[in-house]
Amino acid sequence: MTSTDAQPLTRVLVIGVDGAEPEMLRQWVASGDLPNIAKLLERSFSGSTQNPYALEAGSVWPAFHTGLVPGKQPQFDGQRFFDASDYSFKWFDASGVLPNLWQHLSSQGKRCLIIDAPYVRLDPDLNGAMVLDWGAHVAADGQNMEFQTHPPELKDELLSLVGPDPAGGVPCDRRKLESLADYERFINNYLERIEKKAQLTVHMLKKGNWDFAETVFTDLHCLGHHTWHIRDRGHRLHQPRLRAALGDPLHRAFCALDKAVGSILDVLDDRTTAMLFLSHGMGAQNSGTGLLDKILSIIERGEPASWRDRPIKARVRHLWRKVPGEIRAPLRKLRKPIAGILDTTKIDLDRSGRRFFEVHANNATGGIRLNLKGRESNGVVEAEEAEALLEDIRSAVLEVRNVDTGEPIASDCIVTNKLYDGPYDSYLPDLLVVWNRTAPIRVVKSPRIGTVWQDYGDFRTGDHTPYGLFMAAGEQIEPAVASQATSIVDFFPTFLELLDGASHDSDGQPIGEILGRSVTSEGGEVDAEEFRAASAS
Repeated sequence: MTSTDAQPLTRVLVIGVDGAEPEMLRQWVASGDLPNIAKLLERSFSGSTQNPYALEAGSVWPAFHTGLVPGKQPQFDGQRFFDASDYSFKWFDASGVLPNLWQHLSSQGKRCLIIDAPYVRLDPDLNGAMVLDWGAHVAADGQNMEFQTHPPELKDELLSLVGPDPAGGVPCDRRKLESLADYERFINNYLERIEKKAQLTVHMLKKGNWDFAETVFTDLHCLGHHTWHIRDRGHRLHQPRLRAALGDPLHRAFCALDKAVGSILDVLDDRTTAMLFLSHGMGAQNSGTGLLDKILSIIERGEPASWRDRPIKARVRHLWRKVPGEIRAPLRKLRKPIAGILDTTKIDLDRSGRRFFEVHANNATGGIRLNLKGRESNGVVEAEEAEALLEDIRSAVLEVRNVDTGEPIASDCIVTNKLYDGPYDSYLPDLLVVWNRTAPIRVVKSPRIGTVWQDYGDFRTGDHTPYGLFMAAGEQIEPAVASQATSIVDFFPTFLELLDGASHDSDGQPIGEILGRSVTSEGGEVDAEEFRAASAS
């Protein structure tokens, strides 16, 4: 960073990193592999972040941007919500969500720059500039990527500068990688996207006169989902051949991110308050989401699992083995395409006649919803029986065990309104099942449900972990490591106050250390190893 006497190009900058594991950053900062981030750390107030419990993956960005936890605002699963009128999943439009930080700032005359912020829509009234779906993890509307800008003419300017999304403008969740060439192309596309996102960001920052700017890198999110088994030698799908050919894709991505952070910070000066923010982490994909609906239908039916509850693929395999060998032999070439067709892990779409059913929360947490009279269009559960029914379902789920480990499949099961409430609590599941993710969840059992198999079809091998990380530097900030995790909703009032904006309703409290009012944590120069140890604890 350089210092000048002129107005800084940007007063507050957030460099967001979506879905990147904080422990990896701590490890590689300490090892010296991330020198630019380490340099930022030396000047920063830093630490872990606390995301909304059991709803981390889909609610972290909406909570960060609005200062409100789920229930106080409607977004708990990104842009997706369950519509009780027709029992389907839909996506919010701009009118269905609450104003976010930059909309509040813009209405007060502040100039804002927003680049690929997750789960938001284009704001044509923004005082500033906005880039949407150039390089995102999921589409802004939840369905289809569409590169958009405000003002509209900015689109051609950026395309001439960096070109289109190197990943093809397709959500990475739609990619299935099979060959070494597939993985090489996929990894290289996202490494290139990190580099070009940095170029795009630097170009926009140089225009100057920004009060608030946020640019978000989603590339480690996509790489984490699809290449976790390459770096994790203990993963059941790990292939040493891929690791030998490709190295650790996430280490390569963090090194690319470090270069990007360095290039962005180089165009600013020390008066800019700059924050690197890792939203939430990444680990092995061990989940009971999808399987949960089978369990619920068996609980509702009131009898243990039978032959019909086995996955279609398992039933076909059992019948296949009964076919005489001389008949099976010429048919073997059909097995691979049929296997793909029969990989049918889905949440049951026929919900209207049931008393309770699974709704999507995320892969780390399962959601259960009652078919409640007065709320669902075809409700069958009376309001006065809801509490007892939820407790019965909760008890039944908590007694289910993973056959492979003997451990419960759930580490927690929460009646949601005991944790979250507010004017939007009807959007939330009624129960949240926090999966025990120490091992894959493939076969489960309990006295009440019998034995149930999961034919798991999600080809992603990595999924989210709960905690995030931040490091904030500025001329008013003393270097320190936070003594406890910082709530994700605390950043919203902090940025408003830092930019002299009018206050708004929030579940958070301003962070005094970032505002320069007080330092309650251990102060002094921040050592990388100390940061790693303190943040991890």
